[in-house]
Amino acid sequence: FRANSTIARLYSIATHPAHLGRGVGARLVDAAERQARALGHTCLRLEIRADNTASLALFRGRGYREFGRHAAYYHDGMDALRLQKPLAPRIPGGAFTG
Repeated sequence: FRANSTIARLYSIATHPAHLGRGVGARLVDAAERQARALGHTCLRLEIRADNTASLALFRGRGYREFGRHAAYYHDGMDALRLQKPLAPRIPGGAFTG
C-alpha cells in the first residue's frame, strides 16, 4: 500500500499446487480486498501473465477488468495484462455496497 494513494496494488499471489482448485486463491484475493478497503483504498490493481488462464478466470470472475498491457513484461517475452477492480466502500452493519 502506498501512502497518499487511493489505489492499492497486489504484487504477488500464489497457491501451492496441492491446494489448487480449493478456493485458496479466492480467499487470498478477498483478504487483500478487505485490507485495501479497511485502509481507505478505492481500487485494487495487478499485473498478470497474458497466458495464465486460470488466474485470469479467477480475477475476471471477481470483477477485475483489463485496463492496459505491458508488452514483453516477463523474462520470456510474455505480455502482462493490467487488471483493476473498484472497491466498494464499507457501509454500516458490515455489508459492502455494490
